[in-house]
Amino acid sequence: MILGRLDVGVTPHDEDTTFLDWTKWQVRGFQLLHVLLHELGHHHDQVTTAFQNRPARGEAYAEEYANRHLEALWDAYCRHFVE
Repeated sequence: MILGRLDVGVTPHDEDTTFLDWTKWQVRGFQLLHVLLHELGHHHDQVTTAFQNRPARGEAYAEEYANRHLEALWDAYCRHFVE
């Protein structure tokens, strides 16, 4: 999803390997729109669980959180960062 939106070059190499061709701006976009949102998903998970001492829903929750918030931020990101 995010790789396509950022127009990252994706080239299958063999059954187990895919090459990604990044530009500096695509890497920055990925860090902002996916890595940061994913980590914020872990934080949201932790502060919204009953015991609040560790994330309860794990990686799947953090990924879904990142993808859901990407939708909300994509237009604003394009207005500010895409030429």
